[in-house]
Amino acid sequence: MSAPSSEIWRPGDQVSPHDASNTNIHSPEVFATIERAHPELKFEEHHAHNVLTAFMEKQGFEVTQHYLMPTAWVAKFTHGTGGRVIGVNSEMDALPGVGHACGHNLIAIAGVAVACGIKYTLEERDISGTVVLLGTPGEEGGGGKVILLEKGAYEGMDACLMCHPAPGPPFSGSLSSCLAIQRFQVEYHGHTAHAALAPWEGQNALDAAVSAYNSIAMLRQQMKPSHRIHGIFEGKDWAANIIPDYAKMFWYVRGQTWAEVQAAIPRVTACFEAAALATGCRVVITEAGSTFDLRQNKALGNEFADVFGSTFGPIDYVYGISSASTDFGNVTYAIPALHPGFGIPTEIQGGNHTRAFTKSAASSEAHSACINVSKALAAVGVRVLTDDPFFAEPNLADIESLLLDVSHPESPNYGNHWSPAKVAQTFRPSKESIDTVYEWLTSEGISASRIKLSNAGSWVEANTTVAEAEDLLRTEYHVYSHASSGAEHIACNMGYHLPEHVTKHVELVTPTLHFDVKHRGSENGLKRRSNSPVAKPGQPGFGPVSPKTTGSIKTILNELENCNEQITPDCIRALYKFVYVPVATKKNSIGIVEYTPQAYVPSDLDMFFTNFSSSQVGQRPTLVGIDGGVVQAIEEGFDLNGESDLDLQYSMALVGKSQPVTLYQTGDEVEGASFNNLLDALDGSFCTFEGGDDPTEDGIYPDPFGGFEGAADCGTVKPAFVISTSYSYNEADLTPSYTARQCAEYAKLGLMGVTILYSSGDNGVAGNSGECLFSGQEQGFGAPNFNPTFPATCPFITSVGATQVNPGAKVTDPESACEQVIFSGGGFSNYFAIPSYQKEAVNSFLTKFPPSYPKTMWNSTGSRAFPDISANGANYVVAVDGEFELVFGTSASSPVSASILSAVNDARLALGKKPIGFINPAIYSFKGAFNDIKNGTNQGCGTQGFSAVEGWDPVTGLGTPNFPLLLAEFLLLP
Repeated sequence: MSAPSSEIWRPGDQVSPHDASNTNIHSPEVFATIERAHPELKFEEHHAHNVLTAFMEKQGFEVTQHYLMPTAWVAKFTHGTGGRVIGVNSEMDALPGVGHACGHNLIAIAGVAVACGIKYTLEERDISGTVVLLGTPGEEGGGGKVILLEKGAYEGMDACLMCHPAPGPPFSGSLSSCLAIQRFQVEYHGHTAHAALAPWEGQNALDAAVSAYNSIAMLRQQMKPSHRIHGIFEGKDWAANIIPDYAKMFWYVRGQTWAEVQAAIPRVTACFEAAALATGCRVVITEAGSTFDLRQNKALGNEFADVFGSTFGPIDYVYGISSASTDFGNVTYAIPALHPGFGIPTEIQGGNHTRAFTKSAASSEAHSACINVSKALAAVGVRVLTDDPFFAEPNLADIESLLLDVSHPESPNYGNHWSPAKVAQTFRPSKESIDTVYEWLTSEGISASRIKLSNAGSWVEANTTVAEAEDLLRTEYHVYSHASSGAEHIACNMGYHLPEHVTKHVELVTPTLHFDVKHRGSENGLKRRSNSPVAKPGQPGFGPVSPKTTGSIKTILNELENCNEQITPDCIRALYKFVYVPVATKKNSIGIVEYTPQAYVPSDLDMFFTNFSSSQVGQRPTLVGIDGGVVQAIEEGFDLNGESDLDLQYSMALVGKSQPVTLYQTGDEVEGASFNNLLDALDGSFCTFEGGDDPTEDGIYPDPFGGFEGAADCGTVKPAFVISTSYSYNEADLTPSYTARQCAEYAKLGLMGVTILYSSGDNGVAGNSGECLFSGQEQGFGAPNFNPTFPATCPFITSVGATQVNPGAKVTDPESACEQVIFSGGGFSNYFAIPSYQKEAVNSFLTKFPPSYPKTMWNSTGSRAFPDISANGANYVVAVDGEFELVFGTSASSPVSASILSAVNDARLALGKKPIGFINPAIYSFKGAFNDIKNGTNQGCGTQGFSAVEGWDPVTGLGTPNFPLLLAEFLLLP
């Protein structure tokens, strides 16, 4: 098909709603024959098969008829070499008696239009890639796509697209879900008898069916409003004077998610079985096929909404609204996929599966709407094929769905965490990617001896000269110096470029990142590091994030009436009603993360315990050294000991003597380490498959600078159930791809049942050191825009802000947001979209308390908001280097919260339940389990920042824990 360039929407285009009659896709061979003349039932779509495959051959596609099924087909077009693969679906089947009353005639045409539009763009713009159009039979009750999925028809697709018509205003669209469904055939076998002479000799199969029907009718009152349970009867030679010996029923059980359907099935089948028992009949229950709910991929959906909404018409953009069922739901569980609806005009009560809708689906207005939605979908498909950063987003969205399945309190799979082996298998990369990159490098003259694969091939390291690297990547290298830390970084000043056939297989190339800092200058673009390098951008030491101190104190006020001046373990217990005696300590675990050279001082622990927990004098954390991590004792000082002393003194005192605390001491004294190095050790699939070790951002082991000589830890450390980290850096320090990859790893740990906590930062809406953002991601002092911290912005960790006991207040009085010495970090991410579990709370805040700042100062476009919770962060009494000091920071809030959550795990484990894992979906659903903080701000960037208000806010999150209520909520979960 030839088409003008405006057929594919691009950013900046202004296209009016389009009259489809002037497009050659509106042709008699497709439009007339498919829409009116030949409606065909499931798996009988022979005419549609022949017409559509003939048409696609004329458009230059490689067509395979009768593909894996008699009436299925595939049309493929590839331009250039390599590139990604976008899939498209065309449905064809009609309904018995009412023809195309679900508009599958339009879906067939839309698939053709999307595929042809993408083909045209690939050719016009010389883009390497492949579009695959699948003709999918038997959607109406046949599960055709499920069969094709099982036969491998969707293998190799990077994403898949289709659409569906529904009643609605012309030029309108929707993004919603569909119900999952399980179909049952239920057969009752009884015994005949004369209904008048000897009915007692029979077993009435029809009575059994009626009993089952009535039981389900009564059950409906106890089912969720979104569930649908409906069925019909089929008989066999029934007569009024004969006790029926056979009755057949067909039942559909539907729910908003496949998990909900699975939870409902036992209650429904119990009705079938009870009816058989009551009537003396035998029942045979046969599963007759199932389809899953639609997991509309958010990244693809956002792109579609932007294109369609700005070009054609309004979008009903609400995820989770349920309608009927589709076998495309199973596809959305397998690969990133999108299934938007589009409105066509129809009469009142003329919705899908009515004769009126059959007429509407045959109209030219419906055809015009079909072409419009096809153009928007084609634009989405083109972006998948061409935009590398965008391509990474759909996969991150799918990880969220997997994580919610085991962590959302309404999921029947809550607590069914994955094994490390299942995580590794699920996220294993393809050998094709490794081979493609290796072959490209060797073809460009990089000899095999200079190419090294890391840990089974997730990183390909090529030893090249600067000139060779610049030729390979078509870029130019310089050395940059970070303004505040002095850290040097080798980077490009104009991005980098990969061949089209390689782009699909490469997630990240380093060193390439431009940090927007002043160019230091270097003749050859390289400068060797000293033996004691400054911290890298991916390492915690890159930005000063240590807790703050007001100096040493001479008198310890160890009474609850003094908690407004000095916080002690007893103050924490009183503030949060935290009274608990561990009983499952052998099953439970809690971990604290520290980064060398920061280290605790053993004598400081004893000094603290002598005053606040005398039974623990002499007790030490369980040391787990990662990548040569040691508790160094050569250098001392608050900056080196304050963080570790604080974290361990309070976590150990709060969990008590019987609960061991694991210290993950990460990195040697020379090279140091990053969050990724920690993740490598905790999850072998990260370093083995996901590329956890970035040579530029992360510590490399064996240490090339004379430190730890052993191999990097890769899956060697068992993660504790709760892990607290009191370090962070600015989101803007790192690229979106780097943070997305790391954030996905936190989701994987959540899948394994691990709770990850990070402090939210100590500079309010500003980043570490108080730096803010200029336009774009350039950081500096005096910049006007808010600067969020990372990993606090990752939607798969729990971000912890800080509160304070107000001066002169009692420990029983409400706390405020911390405004002494530090300000609770909080705000909105510039990288991550808002997660579903947080939407209601955040939208409520934005509606009731809309920030007064220009939207250019903070990301108001529906992004991840933080923190999630908070805990006290002011006036902590900490023993540091032999003296007691008052310490401030979210550095204290995170380990305190971890200790409380560890006690929740202990109670659950004692009852034989699973650990709480990723807590965010649960805690956002709890009512009253947190003390709402309603006063204080988190100033920064020359502003007062945001305000703590009723409900969730971007200063203190949901509030501080009320331990008895929080424990009760978690114990109610399975």
